[in-house]
Amino acid sequence: IGAAIAAGATIAGAGIANAEVTGNIQVTTDYVFRGVSLNDNGPAVQGGIDWSNDQFYVGTWGSTIVDGIEVDIYAGWTPKTGPVSWDLGVITYNYPGAHDAPGAEFDYYELKAAASMDVMERVNLGAAVYYSPDNYGGTGAATYWELNGTYTVNDALNFTAAFGNQEIEDP
Repeated sequence: IGAAIAAGATIAGAGIANAEVTGNIQVTTDYVFRGVSLNDNGPAVQGGIDWSNDQFYVGTWGSTIVDGIEVDIYAGWTPKTGPVSWDLGVITYNYPGAHDAPGAEFDYYELKAAASMDVMERVNLGAAVYYSPDNYGGTGAATYWELNGTYTVNDALNFTAAFGNQEIEDP
């Protein structure tokens, strides 16, 4: 999986109380999405911008891919119940300029439900499920689930790991 050189910038936010606008840009050795290289094992340029407040977020993110670009748009709600932090959202994956085959639309969307909690001072564990009723290229319904964890060393360094599986109907 590709290593990344990333530089992030926080921009002073305006809007609802505690709102924040952030941006990011990075160059990676490969863009791997759910175990599949979308850049033919080559480098990718990526970046995005997000707006968030205490419970809501909206943003966009893009990457070069082997035959053009991917532009994602997403929004969600992040409530907290007791020790559990939730992320309920929607993500659209868009491929401007892609030449869709008949009955095989490349653009698609997913619904997301995720939960996580701190289990120790520096350890967070979580799970997520994503569902698309009409996945990339007209391959039918798709479900992706994931178990994940983060170990935070300090404010500047953390380690993350995830294990997941994607099931696609492929009619």
